[in-house]
Amino acid sequence: MGNGVKPCPKVTIDVLVQLKSEPDKADASTKTPFNIPLPTIGNGTESGRKRKASAIEASFNVDTRSQMDALIARMFYTTGLPFNLARNPWFRQAFMFAANGKLGGYVPPSYNKIRTSLLVQEKTYVERMLQPIKSTWSSKGINEVTSDAQHIRNFIMNHSMRLSMFNDNSKLKLLAISKTRFTSQFVMLKRFSEIKDDLTLLVVCPRWFDYRDDNQGRAQFVKDKILSDLWWDKVKYILDFSEPIYSMIRAADNDKPCLHLIYEMWDSMIEKVKTIIYLHEGKEEYDHSPFYDIFDKILQSRWLKNNTPLHCLAHSLNPKYYTQAWLDEVNVREAPHVDEEISTERNKCFRKMFGDGPELHKIKQQFGNFSLFAAGFSSFDSIEDRTYVELKIWWGIHGNLALKLLGQPSSSSCAERNWSTRMVSYIVQQAKPWTC
Repeated sequence: MGNGVKPCPKVTIDVLVQLKSEPDKADASTKTPFNIPLPTIGNGTESGRKRKASAIEASFNVDTRSQMDALIARMFYTTGLPFNLARNPWFRQAFMFAANGKLGGYVPPSYNKIRTSLLVQEKTYVERMLQPIKSTWSSKGINEVTSDAQHIRNFIMNHSMRLSMFNDNSKLKLLAISKTRFTSQFVMLKRFSEIKDDLTLLVVCPRWFDYRDDNQGRAQFVKDKILSDLWWDKVKYILDFSEPIYSMIRAADNDKPCLHLIYEMWDSMIEKVKTIIYLHEGKEEYDHSPFYDIFDKILQSRWLKNNTPLHCLAHSLNPKYYTQAWLDEVNVREAPHVDEEISTERNKCFRKMFGDGPELHKIKQQFGNFSLFAAGFSSFDSIEDRTYVELKIWWGIHGNLALKLLGQPSSSSCAERNWSTRMVSYIVQQAKPWTC
């Protein structure tokens, strides 16, 4: 007792060396791929003899080509690569270049080379190719303003004393906004609008001159922008026509039932954007605005991408949209059952949900009665409540056709990704630079 573990006398030095080598052998075996023959090798006749290639096969080197195909296929299968990679033109071009070039002894780049030096080389090349386009960004309206705001923010945030001076004058903080979404630019400019007076006090403060020697050129640039009424007019204009889009995204991005509101929210948003742009440009409703045309084209493309038959069905089941009071609010409004686009998408949704059987006919009959104020929906209370009673409560009182559908929320996350910085830049590149 208490003497510890004694070595086994039967374990000799040779056995001990062999035991210690076993882990190394196991590690080496896991790193070395199994030498499994390719399906194109050894597939001769049943007797094991390999079939002799014909003259045509030999001239086109069919066996070697089949072996190459098998190697590429195994690369896909053993690493889980998506099959779509085979459609990548650079994938095909790489193998064609290797097959047709004189590259005897060539070895593909290693893991580290691909993720380091080759990545830096490709990034540098792309940046150089984009430079002619980037050089024009400074003259493009929206991107110019947001870029200026970002420079002002960085100039203040990256200097402890300037940041301290700003915090002394402002109760609000400068935000660190990600550049990946359209709303990030809106949020940043909105915060700038809120701290406009604080920024003005900062650059006219006597202490500002004490620290401008660090970078006099940038300090003067920041001061000129903050004191420029023209620059702030541009900020206000961007915020004005972006507000309807931002408000719709915020309204849709919650857990409350709002699927039935998306269609109207979208139409109202487009009308508000048009009104703001036309008012800023001093145009009448019938005039042509190149900037709005480009903006509208992008909005419509996003709607076509995200719109679903379910949105149209939910819109069609809102009793408020059949009242004369709602139709009279805007001259061009139509009831959902009259709108051709909505009716087409709604019928698609009905067919997907109920098939082609008797249940579909029953649902269509109920919807016809609902939209035409017919049997079951023609009472005085039913008609009057369409204007004043909340949607789900109305259906709870006067019918149950839509209760399950209208209880669903509508998330805007998939739509919000479309409002990226790239989209905003595209708008500005297509339109002529505007002035405030």
